[in-house]
Amino acid sequence: MTESALTINFTSPARPDSGDFVLLEQEAWDPYVNYLTKAGVYAYLNKNLFEAPDTVENCSGTTGLYTKKVFAYPSPSTLPYRLGFSHGFLGLQIIEDLIYTEAIQCNLETELTPKYPAVSITRWEWVGDAYDQDGTIVQKPSVVMGDKVLTLSQPIYGTVLVSYWVIRHTHQVTITKRAGAEENAMTSFAWAVWTGGNTYIKLEAPDGADDENCNNSVTGDSHFEHVPGSPGYVPGSPGYVDGEDEIHEFDYCSGEEL
Repeated sequence: MTESALTINFTSPARPDSGDFVLLEQEAWDPYVNYLTKAGVYAYLNKNLFEAPDTVENCSGTTGLYTKKVFAYPSPSTLPYRLGFSHGFLGLQIIEDLIYTEAIQCNLETELTPKYPAVSITRWEWVGDAYDQDGTIVQKPSVVMGDKVLTLSQPIYGTVLVSYWVIRHTHQVTITKRAGAEENAMTSFAWAVWTGGNTYIKLEAPDGADDENCNNSVTGDSHFEHVPGSPGYVPGSPGYVDGEDEIHEFDYCSGEEL
């Protein structure tokens, strides 16, 4: 069997002259992943005081790795392409038919294109008034609906709510910590190659992933471990403090303790 090497030249992502392209996007991280929030503390106290269900840790993954989805939007939807990663393991891959809804700002443009490559636009409607370049309210222009774009009869400022059909390829990837890496140990790039072009994105690891740090749970010798009534509350155990009243007197004018 004869094998040949595939050479990939990474340049700034750009759509080739043919009009074919692949849009890559990483699934967003949840807010406050790997961080302890007030809600997390309340949930932990509720568990220990009132025997509520166990709290769910909002961590990015197990030690030394994280798993995330990468979305690919080929245009046209039948465009053949190859997807790869500079570092990581490719898992589940599925193809989805989805309807997206997006508010597009006109900004004096007469051709409106959705953010994601549309197979076809299904409906549209104006949101609010239309304005000319001087800020005067004007009559809304007529709109011609094509498969991929909306064309306005004249430039205005305004907002159009557009619903459109997209084909999304969802790829699940697991990024592991690179052995021996002193910096950016979880860094990886996703790339797509097709006839006539290529593109790539840098995958973003959550804060704390490099040093395997998930600070969103109350564990260890924290004082939260010894709340009265909790399973870990044992008189005389480390962290246990007998309850007692403390009285402090302060001078009202100076604020100093007496």
